[in-house]
Amino acid sequence: MSDPACCSALLTFVPTAQLVAAQQNNTTSAELHAQAAARLGFVSKDSTVVLSLVPFLRGEKGEAGGVKTAVASHALSGHVAAVYAANGSVAEIDLMDSAHAHSLAGITLNASSVGGVVELIEAGYLTHNGWDFQAGKPVFIGIGGVLTQTPVYPPAAIWRRRIGTALSAETLAVDFQSALFYGEF
Repeated sequence: MSDPACCSALLTFVPTAQLVAAQQNNTTSAELHAQAAARLGFVSKDSTVVLSLVPFLRGEKGEAGGVKTAVASHALSGHVAAVYAANGSVAEIDLMDSAHAHSLAGITLNASSVGGVVELIEAGYLTHNGWDFQAGKPVFIGIGGVLTQTPVYPPAAIWRRRIGTALSAETLAVDFQSALFYGEF
């Protein structure tokens, strides 16, 4: 056991809360759902403690299952960002096409050939054992829709878009941000 005379206690407390409202039979009710995590540890009085905050992002709840489907107008890989095409189908994203910056359909959950059905997610959590992300760092759309933690810069792109934050090497908290065009920031 640590000697309290030589050490200071470090308490980390992380609260989260969510207000849930519902309407039934002309009556509105609200519930507060709260969670907290705490960790107590001891550090030497001579130590410097650095606190790093890692965002815990939660997307909006979607329809049951949180997954939508679309027809692929091009062959698509799984676990890449895809864009809506003019006819409502989905296609590979192009970082050199300004229209694609605002037409993000989601992240594909499966690969598909032309005319096949592809499943997409817009929010929530996504795990894929082929990723090797650094936890707590942002994830961007890369060339061909590949998800990357290194943004693509000109001349290979005219815009960039953050699509979430890595929670671990293989898990992404999906949270689409607005596209930023180079020259705007």
